[in-house]
Amino acid sequence: MSDFAAARTNMVDGQIHTAGIIRPDVLAAFETIPRENFVPEALQSVAYSDEDLPIGEGRYLLEPMIHAKMVEAVEPEK
Repeated sequence: MSDFAAARTNMVDGQIHTAGIIRPDVLAAFETIPRENFVPEALQSVAYSDEDLPIGEGRYLLEPMIHAKMVEAVEPEK
């Protein structure tokens, strides 16, 4: 999918918000930060899929729902 803005909206609506994430600041971060910038170019088209994505050297970008739950759990502050 090359329309990353639409993919972000779908990810938040279909994966993150439905998983019980309710903090507006966490939702806003996932709505605006481009996940495709954090994965290799070959994986950018699936950056918003519901799966962990390898980013190299044995590391992964967590699936959006788990990532959002972890961020919300630490109760970030500005």
